[in-house]
Amino acid sequence: MALATLMRLFLLDSIPSGFNCDEAANGYESYSILETLRDRYGKFLPPFFNIFGNDAREPIYIYLTVPFIKILGLN
Repeated sequence: MALATLMRLFLLDSIPSGFNCDEAANGYESYSILETLRDRYGKFLPPFFNIFGNDAREPIYIYLTVPFIKILGLN
């Protein structure tokens, strides 16, 4: 378990080198809900999120991310 933890945390700030578009979209939606209680299209606390056109996503991940953004910030 210690070896797995060490391998996971080693160079965590540089690997992976960035976010993919799904992670970035989820983070933006979470931040938008935190600040305005609306998604990027102006819908008030939507039951589903349209991230990329017709890609409807369930909101559980986005809503669960909101308190962490509030407490830890965006970085």
